[in-house]
Amino acid sequence: MVFGIIQKNHIDDIIYGGTDGIITTFAIVAGSFGSKQNLSVAFILGLANLFADGVSMGISSYQSIIHTNYKMEAFLTGLITFISFVSFGIIPLLVFIYIFYVNHKTYATINSTHFLITIGLSLCSLTIVGFIKGYYKVNNSNNLDTNKKLI
Repeated sequence: MVFGIIQKNHIDDIIYGGTDGIITTFAIVAGSFGSKQNLSVAFILGLANLFADGVSMGISSYQSIIHTNYKMEAFLTGLITFISFVSFGIIPLLVFIYIFYVNHKTYATINSTHFLITIGLSLCSLTIVGFIKGYYKVNNSNNLDTNKKLI
């Protein structure tokens, strides 16, 4: 078990939710940068996407296994997917949080520096997800269920 609750068969839910969270949140930031939105609009769009898509992914994970597994297992899978989505998906928004709370700027337009930092944060977080997947695969290669593959 990881963290006392999450079992090794939930690592794929963490990878799935985390990867999607990073990519979809980055897409919102990229679209906001391309349309020259101000920081507040980009941040609100990013948060709205983060929670709406996170809930959607969590419910989808739950629904995908509710018929084959116990309800508690399905609930835990959905919850882990949601938490992973939000936890990793907020990383591309960290630059906005920093700008709002440290610099107190809310009406500035996203500039190329903000966007480059967001790209860097997104790449770093995708690398972390990759390390989690690699660590799990290497350390549990003999214990993997042959019917359950990592994403």
